[in-house]
Amino acid sequence: MISFLKRRNRSEYEGTVLGDLKALFVNSSINWYALIGAIAVPGIIAAAFIMEKMKAEYQEPEVYYITSYKANRSLAEIKAQQAKDEVIRKQAEAEEAKAAEVRRAEYRKLADLFGMDVEQK
Repeated sequence: MISFLKRRNRSEYEGTVLGDLKALFVNSSINWYALIGAIAVPGIIAAAFIMEKMKAEYQEPEVYYITSYKANRSLAEIKAQQAKDEVIRKQAEAEEAKAAEVRRAEYRKLADLFGMDVEQK
């Protein structure tokens, strides 16, 4: 009657929680990489949805003012205003070109890091 209580060929932890955990992690045929991937992919998607629902900080709206001119301007006044506007436009284009060159240099640096050829031919 007591023979079923005898333990033969059992480890120290067999039949306990530690033994069950050891059997689960060491002696199982579970593909742990697949299990982690199966948990991580939906987790990343859920995190993306949660982050999308977070409220962004309030930003002041941008206000654009429209310049109105006199209806009876002379041709000289119009040309003078166009010359001023041309200088401002060229400065803006120069700043934009400079920013684009900086971005291009960053992408070239990244491409060099990965060994890619990005020069146009």
